[in-house]
Amino acid sequence: MSMPSEKLDNVRNNLHRANLRLSALERDARKRTSLNMYLILGIEPSCSAVDIKRAYRKAALRHHPDKQAGNFLVRSENIDDTVWSEIVNAIRRDADYLFKIIGKAYAILSDPTMKSK
Repeated sequence: MSMPSEKLDNVRNNLHRANLRLSALERDARKRTSLNMYLILGIEPSCSAVDIKRAYRKAALRHHPDKQAGNFLVRSENIDDTVWSEIVNAIRRDADYLFKIIGKAYAILSDPTMKSK
């Protein structure tokens, strides 16, 4: 059973608008604030190199894109394969972005020169 064409177009349009809005908000946020690397890894500035590495591994495992994409969604029998694919791909992109931020935080905090900046 597939969705009516009009409803499918509406879902696609809503998803597209949401992605455009999210992109605009991300651009604005990057311009206004710098990322707090300690907050990303959930640690304090006084943490040791061992603590930083442990926090990175924990965050990387928890937020790995392969573990996130579609794992928390329950697929309805009525959903169109195209819509499902678009949703899962959007989740993968976001998970991949988060994973890269976690990696960047670790790269900065594990390098004493970069950390001091």
